Amino acid sequence: MPINNINTQRKILYVVNFYGTPPLNFFSKYIRETTSYNLSIMKLPSVSLSKDGIKYESFFIDESGGKEYVKINIPTYLPNFVAFFLQYFFNVYSAIKLMNRKGVFDVAIGETSFGSFVVRAYKLFGLVNKTVFMNGDVLPIFNRKIEPYYLNSPSWIIRFIDRAFVFLQLVLRRIGAKNDIVWYANEQIREWDLENGIISDNWFVLPAVVIDEKESRKNSVRNERKNTLAYIGRLDSNAGVDIILESLPIIRKRIPNIKAIFVGGNPVAVEKYIKISKEKNVEDCVDFRGFVENTEDAINIISSAKLGIALYKPDIKNVSMYADVSKPKEYLRAGLPVIMPLGGPSVGYELSKVGACILVDYDPVSLANTCVDVLLNEKRYDDLLIGVRVAAKKYDYRKNFLHVMDKINSLI
Repeated sequence: MPINNINTQRKILYVVNFYGTPPLNFFSKYIRETTSYNLSIMKLPSVSLSKDGIKYESFFIDESGGKEYVKINIPTYLPNFVAFFLQYFFNVYSAIKLMNRKGVFDVAIGETSFGSFVVRAYKLFGLVNKTVFMNGDVLPIFNRKIEPYYLNSPSWIIRFIDRAFVFLQLVLRRIGAKNDIVWYANEQIREWDLENGIISDNWFVLPAVVIDEKESRKNSVRNERKNTLAYIGRLDSNAGVDIILESLPIIRKRIPNIKAIFVGGNPVAVEKYIKISKEKNVEDCVDFRGFVENTEDAINIISSAKLGIALYKPDIKNVSMYADVSKPKEYLRAGLPVIMPLGGPSVGYELSKVGACILVDYDPVSLANTCVDVLLNEKRYDDLLIGVRVAAKKYDYRKNFLHVMDKINSLI
């Protein structure tokens, strides 16, 4: 008998800007497997930069799997700040157009500050009955000061525009906090909200980034793995990509066949790091795959590696320090032990306690020495794989989303 079987016709709408990422990927699977809710998904546009211009794509997937698209292509170069401004405009346009004649939903979950604003607006217009803000990150505001984030430029005008974007996100987040309930992905995010005067009347804290224990266990017993490091996610210095490239020449001195595979990043970022790899004379060691749309395909790619690297820069101004970061758990999903920085996101300490993660100093020498030690020490690697299986059980989506749905059901 299905869990949480309350009403066979209840409808959930999940609003995101990034499709195929946590928590939606496993949340949708959980809903379809174990509840009687009908799930629809709205993906709002996010900026996609390329050499050919800018693309914005949004779509609506109804409970039967039918898809309705809104696609906007601008075949010319635009400054980044213009592209970000247009994203807000197209988000509003898509949120209105895609919701047309979709009926009334019992529950709407909005991910990101903008998603939380959208579901709040839907409720005010009578399109949804109850709303949830899935709050999985923080804004670059520390000690009441807005730090540069979206646009990297020495120009004071561009930096002013950047701060304006962050302030707009703060306004949307404050509106989102007025939804019926706020789902915090970890306690650090809630503490950040409180420090910045964002108070929710109704909230709960449960992991948002989860995995399938069965998939992880299957991947963790793969026998044929080469000396390859895996990286998945956006390509930038705060995520440790530069440190990985700097470590490769050191590792190669002891492991000549070392490789590093990178999954993720838009074409502009990929081109940037290919150039850097050539400058560091490690282009023969790296394989940049770029953005892989299907999450299962991305996991399959990295599961051929032996170690997953999640070297978030341990800086208080790095917003990933607060978030329920997905990278380490995606490595668990692929059956990989994880390397994370000392002083980094809290999940690194959680994983190290169960033996699934090694914490290293945030520098290429420390990373290189640890990678060499693990790759050349079969006993240590096997012990890490045992830890991966323990962690996979802890973060299995079935157990975690059972508790999430209990909280959501309490609204109705």
